[in-house]
Amino acid sequence: MRDVDEGEVLTRRCRDLLRGLAKEVRQTVHLGALRQGMVTYLAKEMRGHGAAFTQEAKQLEAYCSGLGKTLLAHLPAEALDGCLAEGPFVALTAKTITAPSVLRAHLASVRDQGWAMDDEEVFEGLRCLAAPIRRRDGSVLAAISISAPLEAYEGDYQARALAALARTVDSIEARIRA
Repeated sequence: MRDVDEGEVLTRRCRDLLRGLAKEVRQTVHLGALRQGMVTYLAKEMRGHGAAFTQEAKQLEAYCSGLGKTLLAHLPAEALDGCLAEGPFVALTAKTITAPSVLRAHLASVRDQGWAMDDEEVFEGLRCLAAPIRRRDGSVLAAISISAPLEAYEGDYQARALAALARTVDSIEARIRA
C-alpha cells in the first residue's frame, strides 16, 4: 500500500473552495507546496488570463513566486538557510529579488504580515497574492494564491482579493482540522 500524499489529500478536500475563490475574484487560483526547494503546483483553477503558463504537477522556483515566498517564509531557520545558500538567484524579470540577503529580509516581512506578493517577479504584467495553509500544529502545509494581471488591481481589488484569500484559507484549515 502506498503512503498517503498530503498534497493529494489536500487537493481533493479543497478543490471546490479553490474553484469558488477563482470564481469570486475572477482570476487564476493556485494551490502549491514546497518540494525539493521548488513550488509544486497541486491544483489550478483558472479564470481570467493570469498565470496561463502554470500547470498542475509542474514546478517553479520558490524565491520569486507568491506561493514560494509564502512557503519559504515559514520554513524553520535551518531549512531557510539551506535554500538561501543556493543563491544568487536568476532574475526572471527586472523586479525579481536575486540577492539572498534582500530575499531573507523580504521573507521576514512576509512571515510578519501573513501573506506574500509576487509583483511582476516571475512574469511582467502579472501580480500574485499568496497565503499559507497551516496544519493543526501551526506548521505550513501548503499555500494558495491569486494570480491576476496588473490591470485587475484597480481600486480596492488587492484588499478584496486578500480578504477572499483569507476566508478561503480559513475554510480550508477548518476542513483539514476536522
